[in-house]
Amino acid sequence: MSTHFQQVHQFNTAARGELPVNPATLDARTTGMCLNLINEEFGELIEATLTDGATLDAAKQKIDELTHILKNLAEEDLNRSPMKAIAQLDACVDIEVVTLGFSAMHGLPHDEGFAEVQGSNMAKIDPETGRCIKNEFGKIQKPEGWTPPDLAAVILKHVGA
Repeated sequence: MSTHFQQVHQFNTAARGELPVNPATLDARTTGMCLNLINEEFGELIEATLTDGATLDAAKQKIDELTHILKNLAEEDLNRSPMKAIAQLDACVDIEVVTLGFSAMHGLPHDEGFAEVQGSNMAKIDPETGRCIKNEFGKIQKPEGWTPPDLAAVILKHVGA
């Protein structure tokens, strides 16, 4: 059985083409996209966790501000230090550990949820080409008949179990 990383690597290869096997520098557009995706998912976690009110509104405003900043990254904004890969790996692994810990502390069936989301992502790959279909802006398109992950079914299977 492949690891979560290997499964995500497979999807990203279908979405973006061959990926480097050694640490490599990303351009500002790709870096901004990745950081914005992390920020977007963090925003979803904030919205799913906080009740409506001033705290949620303030958090959403900060997330929106960060989204605007990250959409306008320039090449000169990027840290090109050879040590950057170490710090980036540390941050990526720490983010993963903290999110897995959040799921664990909530008793969430994380592995089952991952399998559901990954299956839904892999369904975006064209079986004929082995690649994701994208629009003119590079956004991955959902093919006809695609269904979103059914995380409600994953949770409901465990409620009261």
